[in-house]
Amino acid sequence: MKSYILAGLLSIVLAGCSNGDRAELGEFPNFSEVTGAEVEVTSNFWVDDTRSQMEGDVYLVSHASLPADYEIEKVILYQGTNVTTLSKNQLDLDISNESLWEIHFQLNTLKLSSPIDVLVLLHNDREKAWLIDKNVSIDRVTGS
Repeated sequence: MKSYILAGLLSIVLAGCSNGDRAELGEFPNFSEVTGAEVEVTSNFWVDDTRSQMEGDVYLVSHASLPADYEIEKVILYQGTNVTTLSKNQLDLDISNESLWEIHFQLNTLKLSSPIDVLVLLHNDREKAWLIDKNVSIDRVTGS
């Protein structure tokens, strides 16, 4: 029953994504279900008016240690019908301690007026799993 609920929820969350992305992610369970680690995902996006590039941070925080055998495979950003995929070589990962991972990246500016759904796909030698942060707004930073 859980798998049907999870599959239904995932299809609703990822509505508007390309069929290829939806099919790939629908195969994998939520990270917390696989590892037993409750993980809070918090994302921040901002554009500096003096530059044309957007920056983003995704924080993975757990009260327990995050499993060390998992790696970030990619980050997928959904904004309306637009899908942006960032591979691990486009990401800077900072593991401050065992319960806090920070993923930083830069990308071309997305629409400032539309929220972003952020999906992080993780993997180890045996399986893949995902985490998601929904309806993240983009902040504008003005120079003084």
